[in-house]
Amino acid sequence: MNSSIRKKLIALHYKKQSIHLGSSLSCIDIISSILLELKIPFRDFILSKGHASTALYVCLNELGVISNSLLDSYYENGTHLTAHPIFESGFVDFSTGSLGHGISLAAGKCMARKFQEVEAPVFCLVSDGEMNEGSVYEGINFAVQHKLNNLYVIVDNNGFQGLGHGSEVLGDLTQTFATRKGLNYIEIDGHNSSEIKIALNCTSSYPTLINAKTIKGKGVDFAENDNNWHYNKLSREQYHNALSKL
Repeated sequence: MNSSIRKKLIALHYKKQSIHLGSSLSCIDIISSILLELKIPFRDFILSKGHASTALYVCLNELGVISNSLLDSYYENGTHLTAHPIFESGFVDFSTGSLGHGISLAAGKCMARKFQEVEAPVFCLVSDGEMNEGSVYEGINFAVQHKLNNLYVIVDNNGFQGLGHGSEVLGDLTQTFATRKGLNYIEIDGHNSSEIKIALNCTSSYPTLINAKTIKGKGVDFAENDNNWHYNKLSREQYHNALSKL
């Protein structure tokens, strides 16, 4: 990925003193591959892990959908670029960030497109911690039952959730879950653009679940695999240090 996008993301977090930097850095390569490289319409993408909103916002800014002045309003009072994406922004079809709901929302869009005989797929990015939610299972069950092969669920599998390692809660359920449910399962390096694009271009008779192995805080050495960066804010020294490594 072009390092300028990652720099823009880091700068936004520093300027606004917002949290969830690690979560946004772990999925920025996935979102940029979807929106900037594959040119998938942003309305066909649902960011279920809404706490990584800055990764979405900087990519939409690169597309020209979000202006520089609007991007600069992120995290300010009264802005539509809130910490979690909201419908009122006009850039997303659903407010997200209450984890566990994105897959069901995406499945609903996929079902509607089946009725309308529209071929376009829908892509939903979830966090690995989000896979603990019961509503995830409900959404997947629905998608499998109705053969929604136009649904692509990408798991940003960085190994962490809010307060610890995901393996300490329910373990790595991704492959076991996908195989048992009859999903088309693909495992990739979530920071490798070629692997991401190949996976997203695959076709199947079943809904697809892509297990994207990622690194929380990717690209910022002092933040990589450090779950403190789920909530930490960048100091001035850390900000300049981070930029110097990119």
